[in-house]
Amino acid sequence: MDLSFLFVKELGEAPEPYERVLSDALQGNASPFAREDAVEETWRIVQPLLETPGDPERYKPGTWGPAGVSKVVAGYPRWHEPWLPPEVPRLTSPAATGVPPAPVLPDPAGAGSTGSATA
Repeated sequence: MDLSFLFVKELGEAPEPYERVLSDALQGNASPFAREDAVEETWRIVQPLLETPGDPERYKPGTWGPAGVSKVVAGYPRWHEPWLPPEVPRLTSPAATGVPPAPVLPDPAGAGSTGSATA
């Protein structure tokens, strides 16, 4: 029994991305398109950054980023390294870069609870 199946041979060439989006527009399928209110809200947020961009801070590749990042993430739970097998290389730890770790938020359930604010 031959189970080989060539999609191109059986179904024809897949449409190019612009062909697909034009077809969706002509058929009234709005799912690949952003709504006007979402576009306007995005521009409301992004435009000030485009008009007055900040000065980027330099930092060494492979580190946790520039020291100023601690101000940006202040008040948020700190980063937790994901579990990786030992053979996977890891980034340099925050302590080795001189970047102070983000503050740990207090447990909202109160002391002694089993919940965690950083979960």
